[in-house]
Amino acid sequence: MREGAPADLIRAERRLGQMLAETPKNGGGRPTGKPVDTDDRLKLSALGISKDLSSRAQTIAAIPEATFEQTLAEHRDEQQAVPLDRGNTLV
Repeated sequence: MREGAPADLIRAERRLGQMLAETPKNGGGRPTGKPVDTDDRLKLSALGISKDLSSRAQTIAAIPEATFEQTLAEHRDEQQAVPLDRGNTLV
């Protein structure tokens, strides 16, 4: 991702992260002795979501709402893109 990102993109990634956090996880791992129907388990790749995007979106979604909105407002007032640090969090 580039140095800064527009607020709309950050909001979209935040929402994606919130939806992913609510989604049942694919258990993965070695199967037990029971057969498992894997057709109902979605994978990120089937949704067109990379592991990096999933991680970044869930990290942004974990930021408290007040902090998230304050950061966006500060950068909107300065008419800047919202910078992301290397840890993929709002600065």
